[in-house]
Amino acid sequence: LVAFREWLERTYPTVHSKLQREVVGDYSILYTWPGTDAALAPVMLLAHMDVVPVQPESENLWAHPPFAGAISDGYVWGRGTLDMKAMLVGVMEAAERELSSGKQSRRTIMIGLGHDEEAGGANGAAAIARLLKGRGVRLEWVLDEGSVIADGMVPGLDKPLALIGVAEKGYLTVQIVVPAPGGHSAIPPYETAVTKLARAITRIQENPLPAKVDGAASGLLASLGPYLPIVQRTAIANEWLFGWYLKAALSKSTAMNAVLRTTFAPTMLSGSPKENVLPSEARATVNVRIHPRDTVDSVVAHLRALFPNDPDIQIKPVQESAGNPTAVSSTESTGFRLIERAVRNVFPETIVAPYLSIVGTDSRHYTFIANAIYRFGPFVLKGEDLERIHGTNERISLQAAADLTRFYIRLLDGIE
Repeated sequence: LVAFREWLERTYPTVHSKLQREVVGDYSILYTWPGTDAALAPVMLLAHMDVVPVQPESENLWAHPPFAGAISDGYVWGRGTLDMKAMLVGVMEAAERELSSGKQSRRTIMIGLGHDEEAGGANGAAAIARLLKGRGVRLEWVLDEGSVIADGMVPGLDKPLALIGVAEKGYLTVQIVVPAPGGHSAIPPYETAVTKLARAITRIQENPLPAKVDGAASGLLASLGPYLPIVQRTAIANEWLFGWYLKAALSKSTAMNAVLRTTFAPTMLSGSPKENVLPSEARATVNVRIHPRDTVDSVVAHLRALFPNDPDIQIKPVQESAGNPTAVSSTESTGFRLIERAVRNVFPETIVAPYLSIVGTDSRHYTFIANAIYRFGPFVLKGEDLERIHGTNERISLQAAADLTRFYIRLLDGIE
């Protein structure tokens, strides 16, 4: 991270000579580009420097070494190209260009580069947000990573779709714990801790929280409606009548189901340490992504209500990881309109729509000092490339890298 910071200094000399730079939490960076009118609330662009690791057993599957940054066949290859070094570089390239051309806005512009987003951002983005709060800073709007411009991912839609995240789902880890006497597997009881745990997981999966077409999902469908085939267009235009159909149809898509409701995903299991020993405890880890209409407390209450007559099934939320959903930011704000305008300028055939971000970002740490927060990656992505994010052969096209830089230039141009 220190070497990367030094690379930034060498590569963007105008940024480092004209903007105030502060190192926060040892590695994160806060740049401040002062405006001429201190009465206007600042805006902020976010990115993060860290990346997820590459599994050693997968390195030989990469077309190019994962940390070489190879440029080949019209792409930049390497871990972090999509998440999210290309966007970070795009922000810095745009700032360097605008500063070199004499750009001076009335509104202060801040750039926050976190160093631990993939680990939760507690020492990076959270530290920057606390620093700004201590200075009494209130941000007009924030733009971070999030959804992208989806191409060919929506059946029946023949135009690219720019999904601008206006809210972020909450996060909760729950332990489902079943204690039992244990013993020898040669003389098992009718129900062991494992069978009770299996029954508990099944009950959770069969009793989801309800899906609704509201908030960001409603805005998304309203934006899509005019461009879809007649059946879908009619259903969306008459949601009052066909709401049941929309929920049923959209819930069949794993991606849209995650936008409509709180989701529960059992991810880890543990039991006996040996095959012939009955476990004295069986445990499942369930990852929960919380819709803005729900809360951590309401989710825990829902889970506990599923087992009124099963005292052996214990619901234990892991409070250290818990976080409620963010507020839903307006699509009528200056920030959303600037983002929308920049998208239409660089990607003129693209539909722009609000979206509920289903993954966590550094932006959630700024909710208490920002009037609005948006989450968007300004590059086109096809369905087959989704698995490259955090996966093997992560890459971004040179055209996409150029386009996202142009997006940030247009965005900076539009800030008053």
